[in-house]
Amino acid sequence: MAKVMFVENRGKTRFWEAVAERLQHDIQWIVQNPLYSPKSRHSATETLPFPAKKQLAEGEIPDILVTDRGRQYFAAGGLHYQHYLDAVDRALDRLRPDIVFGEATLFHELMVARACEIRGIRYLHPAMSRYPAGRFNVFQGITQNTALGSGDSWEEAALATYVDAIRTGSSLPSYMRAVTGRELKLRALRRYAGHARVTAGWLVGERYNTPSPAHKWQLSSTLRMRLGQWDAIAQDNLPRVDDAILYPMQMQPEANIDVWGRPYSNQLDVVRAILHSSPSDVGVAIKANPKAKYEVNESLLELARSEPRLCLLPRDFSMADARSSTVGTLTVSGTAGLEAVFGLGRCISLRHPILQQEFPEFHADSIDDAVNALLRHPSAGVGNRALGIKLLSRMVSESFEGVISEPLYDPHCMVPENLDHVANALDSVIRA
Repeated sequence: MAKVMFVENRGKTRFWEAVAERLQHDIQWIVQNPLYSPKSRHSATETLPFPAKKQLAEGEIPDILVTDRGRQYFAAGGLHYQHYLDAVDRALDRLRPDIVFGEATLFHELMVARACEIRGIRYLHPAMSRYPAGRFNVFQGITQNTALGSGDSWEEAALATYVDAIRTGSSLPSYMRAVTGRELKLRALRRYAGHARVTAGWLVGERYNTPSPAHKWQLSSTLRMRLGQWDAIAQDNLPRVDDAILYPMQMQPEANIDVWGRPYSNQLDVVRAILHSSPSDVGVAIKANPKAKYEVNESLLELARSEPRLCLLPRDFSMADARSSTVGTLTVSGTAGLEAVFGLGRCISLRHPILQQEFPEFHADSIDDAVNALLRHPSAGVGNRALGIKLLSRMVSESFEGVISEPLYDPHCMVPENLDHVANALDSVIRA
């Protein structure tokens, strides 16, 4: 029997609690926000105390926290870091887990991952796969490198059918799928409930992963204003240049780019670098993320106003139209990079390990190399059915069947059959 620790992640804690109840192991928890403490039986829970005012102090920011969303977007600062680093150290030294399951999103999760690495404890991050739908990966630490896969294999015909669906755009990752009007209303109600609980956590003292209600309102208001400015700047016609490179913005805050995308997490710097690496007759077309957030900042809008080679596409511009209007796409760690292998569009990625390892013609080590590949090598970043089947086969083998989600937003994840799938997968990883 292994000592298995889970790290609290707000509303998703309820899901992991249900999964943990199915594991025949010694279950432990480490909790930062007490409003989300697990309620079921377990051997130990270590709740990290909120710091007293006298415990807030300046200190060096560990590398793992350079993209902490609390400091970057929510005005949380970094005075609490040393207090929590010490508390995490004490918790791990007291509980001495054999393996830890957590995400790479909130500051305390990143701290636990760092402390585990120092102690030689396996820190694993289960996360939904982009393709195929209904499956998840178990990543090592805060990377996108798979710790262990299911080894599942699909028949060639099934692989080909799925690849064809991706190539035609009829199969999308679950987070991109359209929902019905009724589901939208239900999601809105669930979102309000979730916000209420998060606000309650802020009221009892959780100030480091959670902005104040006033600051949250200000962020939302500013975002609406900036999207209005985007719409005023946006143009249907691309820059007056011979060619343009497409850059689809990735939503921030999001571990996908904030953590996995390092050192390219600053998207304004990425856009500037693309412009700098491109000849004067090549422009950059930027597509807004459908769920745009704080990546749309004033500096980006000002650059769009002042740089004639930069074009903000209308927000209702489809990805298909954006692809057909440009020579190719450059992404940090977006789904467009994987889709290109299947034959949907053309794309060079900077931070997809699976592409770097097995599909180097879709990867670049730098922005300069990526721009050069798109402009000088017409076959770079161009996929086909055969390559798609090869990639999908590996993605199936490296993933497990099951859905990981927050029950408030996706109640289906709590279905017993799904919980069994996820628990069985984690058990196989624990025992490996």
